[in-house]
Amino acid sequence: MRILSSIAAAMADLFWPPRCPVCGREYDDGREWIRPEGGGRPLLHRSCFETLPRREGVDGGGSEGRVGVEWLYRDCPEFFRILHAVKYEGQWPLLHPLARDFGRWARERLTSLGPSVLVGLPDDAARLRARGDSVVQRLLVAAAAEGCPVTGVRLLRRRRSGPAQARMSSEARRLQNVRNLFGTGDLSQLSCRKAIVLVDDQVTTGATLRSALSVLAARRHRLHVLALAGARTSPRWVDP
Repeated sequence: MRILSSIAAAMADLFWPPRCPVCGREYDDGREWIRPEGGGRPLLHRSCFETLPRREGVDGGGSEGRVGVEWLYRDCPEFFRILHAVKYEGQWPLLHPLARDFGRWARERLTSLGPSVLVGLPDDAARLRARGDSVVQRLLVAAAAEGCPVTGVRLLRRRRSGPAQARMSSEARRLQNVRNLFGTGDLSQLSCRKAIVLVDDQVTTGATLRSALSVLAARRHRLHVLALAGARTSPRWVDP
């Protein structure tokens, strides 16, 4: 079966050469490519991946009444092209090198944050069905593979589906779109001695995070946010 898969991949590379989602060049340009684990079609140039701007956000673990927000990649055009291909074109293997980086980074950050547990921001059910997979859940799997504590308890629930925040044209509409969006899950099953580290894929204005964190803050846990990406203008602190 593996031989047949290799032959099929080679034929696909010959007749439909893959293009790097960052620079748009075809596979046969002589540069080194990242491939999926176990083989398969090339994903993207290693040099393009390694030049993505990394590690932005706050220093330290938060302050009284405020929640620190950190992200691994800056949401630049190059990163956007990769995530767009994952979410909207179904190219999920492209997420693997980013998720692996996130898992290693999350392990480093949890070491400085003390006793804590990773909690994924719940997906919108309609978008999850349309995409067939979840960026946040893949980030949690990658973090767990690196030894990060990930709870199996559903601490948050999403009350409804709605338009994506990216479609909102104003801050007022963004806030209205996420008002009372989240409800509590089984928070009582988590010790208050552990910090809740909320995991999200992208931080833009922080409106969705504030809605989720306001629910979690009711239990008086220490809170922190780790995201895959954020823009230069994204908030580094959030008031729940």
